[in-house]
Amino acid sequence: MVLITFWPSLFGEFVFWDDDLLVFDNPVVWAISPWTIWKIFTMYDPELYIPFTFFSYQINYAISGVDPFVYHLTNALLHSINALLVIGISYYLSGKNKVAAIAAGLLFAVHPLHTEAVSWISARKDVLSTMFFLLSYYVFLRYRESENRRTYIFSILFFLFALFSKVVVVTLPVILLITDWYKEGRIKLSRIKDLIPFVALSFIFGIIAIVGKPGQIGTSSPLEGVLMAIKSSAFYLGKLILPTRLAVIYPYDLAISISTPDILVSAVVVVLLFALSVLLIKKTRLPLFALLFFLITLAPTFIKNLSLSWGAFIFLSERLSEERSERSSRLNSIALGCKSKFLNSLDNIISINVSFEISSNALIASGR
Repeated sequence: MVLITFWPSLFGEFVFWDDDLLVFDNPVVWAISPWTIWKIFTMYDPELYIPFTFFSYQINYAISGVDPFVYHLTNALLHSINALLVIGISYYLSGKNKVAAIAAGLLFAVHPLHTEAVSWISARKDVLSTMFFLLSYYVFLRYRESENRRTYIFSILFFLFALFSKVVVVTLPVILLITDWYKEGRIKLSRIKDLIPFVALSFIFGIIAIVGKPGQIGTSSPLEGVLMAIKSSAFYLGKLILPTRLAVIYPYDLAISISTPDILVSAVVVVLLFALSVLLIKKTRLPLFALLFFLITLAPTFIKNLSLSWGAFIFLSERLSEERSERSSRLNSIALGCKSKFLNSLDNIISINVSFEISSNALIASGR
């Protein structure tokens, strides 16, 4: 399904928008040696810490040199794996509803917001980090059922791999916390203890991320940051529901004020969604869980709502993951909360869109 959907992208060329910097003009991906391995683990790209992403480029280069086909195919295969993981995650989150899980996976696989993450070679960091993010999440759900410590260790390991691919996945510990709440209706102290290694890794890699972007922190007032976060959330939720008029960047040069109509409307939408989710909580925790999942995975990208070069706010098209799917990425996720007579309990469908990216999912890309 993924290969059919993204078939035209497999035959695309490299583009001079980071592909040169990250791949075909980058000496560290031209060989796999002790020096290049050391280099990718001790460098930024120049602002993101993505050693596993560089390593994947090294493997591609060893196979095909600078033939872009293999790079595009790798992105598509990673996205295919992500779609399968969404099925697995949705299966557990929906009370083991196979139909709902498959529907969520298919939606994730073909959603137009994933186009950038899959088609742009430089967005490898989004599909790769999303894969490890979802894999860690899936394995953790398995651990919650089996209480197998080996499974728990693998979940931590996959999370580490996700952070090595792109730091935007630092929100996973919070996602695990709200998942425990969603599944059990409360949060036990013993459950929180399980999250300590995840929190520690997020803290360490969060520091690494800040070091890579020292000039991009604190460039707007707190109020502007909050207002643009609200605007961004509503904007990408809209794109997730109705993916039309997609673009690489979305310039925004209106006044950053609550009195600006589209910001005011965005604020009203977000508040209403929260209010409705809270009102429904006694009947089902799904709407609030889905909304929190979406906003939490989107949160790291709010820092990059600023265009530092010309002082105007811009939206960079998402990469989840996968975020803009896969951001990502990174990983964005949204629940389809409508009941259906055809599918009993379609309100259990959770479509995990990360990006993380989120890139294709519904995340705002953090910079590049």
